[in-house]
Amino acid sequence: MIMCLLGLLPGCATRHPTQVLVKDQPISKGHYSVQNAHSHNDYAQKDFFWEAYNAGFGSMEADVYLVDGQLMVAHNKKDIHTARTLAAMYLAPLARQVRKNKGYPYKNHKDALELLIDLKDPKDSPAYKTAIQLIRSYRALVNSKHIRFTFTGNIPGDHTMATATGNIYFDGVPGRIYSPSALKRIYMLSDNFARYSSWDGTGVISVDDYQQLQNTVKAAHRQGKKIRFWNAPDNLAAWQLMEELGVDFINTDKIQELSGYLNEK
Repeated sequence: MIMCLLGLLPGCATRHPTQVLVKDQPISKGHYSVQNAHSHNDYAQKDFFWEAYNAGFGSMEADVYLVDGQLMVAHNKKDIHTARTLAAMYLAPLARQVRKNKGYPYKNHKDALELLIDLKDPKDSPAYKTAIQLIRSYRALVNSKHIRFTFTGNIPGDHTMATATGNIYFDGVPGRIYSPSALKRIYMLSDNFARYSSWDGTGVISVDDYQQLQNTVKAAHRQGKKIRFWNAPDNLAAWQLMEELGVDFINTDKIQELSGYLNEK
């Protein structure tokens, strides 16, 4: 940590005293752990589900398309493979772990797990209803209070969101207006980091960009919502920035690197 703040490690940003992060000043809030880590596009990992799970991540993500009544996991429709279903890749192994851990996703019963399900089909697609039916077919998942299924992407409208029950939630967008009943089912807010800054994880982030990010984080927290930024730089300097900002879930494609950093603290 100290070496990074001094700019002695590759990829670390040395910040000028007039910038947001002051040189030699510890920036860790001390409460971050792998439970604050989100495995972005987890299905693209060689050891999908298991690498993030074994690292103790608090969140992982799967993009889905509805094809012939089945929810298929893929980033693009052309990449769909018959064996890569949401059930086989995520729900079934997670249900086994929950049964093994007596109703909890992890052996440590204080730890929670979120599966972020990104709906890629159009908003009027039956994909959401199909996903709910599929999740409910796994009693272990429905009954676990430490598992959360958060839908993102082309999520349904406010009325449908308001009817969600149990551990079904949604991912909203900062600044977007939702009905009070729908807002209750929005667990967190997510946004494109590029909307706020062009910072690439090297050098310093501008004070103006930092302020925009900070204001967005504070606004989310005032609403009682968690927040995450996707498409953000994915390196040590960026992870430290997310901590200083108070971002609840740190987005990453580098599971081992981020878990190593968070476990060192």
